[in-house]
Amino acid sequence: GAMIGAGGTEDVEAMRAFALNIGISFQIRDDELDLTAEATTRRKRAGGRLHYARPTLPIIYLGKYGSKGAYKRYRQIQKRGGTRSELLALLGEEGILERLKQVKEHHISQAPEALSRFGSSEEVKAMTTLANHMIVRDS
Repeated sequence: GAMIGAGGTEDVEAMRAFALNIGISFQIRDDELDLTAEATTRRKRAGGRLHYARPTLPIIYLGKYGSKGAYKRYRQIQKRGGTRSELLALLGEEGILERLKQVKEHHISQAPEALSRFGSSEEVKAMTTLANHMIVRDS
């Protein structure tokens, strides 16, 4: 939008930073919902990424920040068709859920800051409202 509207380099960079922060926050929320939401509220299979062994940020963080045996425990849960509650327990024990919450909150706070150069216009308020709706969603 900033490029089409003939925005300058700083305007384009501000919009890029806003979009990046909202996108990261959205994806973390999507990963959270995959682990916690019921299929009836999700519109797709609950826990599907665990079932299909698709990488998610919680699993990537488990491998990077978890204890030595944490990722091995995850693979065992996955191979034997374990439950989302087992995976959630592991992620909680390893501090991964708290880490994700902090990362998501950081990006949520950075998004409106990226728009601060545009002042407090109705357009900025609308973008912030839309972004918050995307992140706080339940499905």
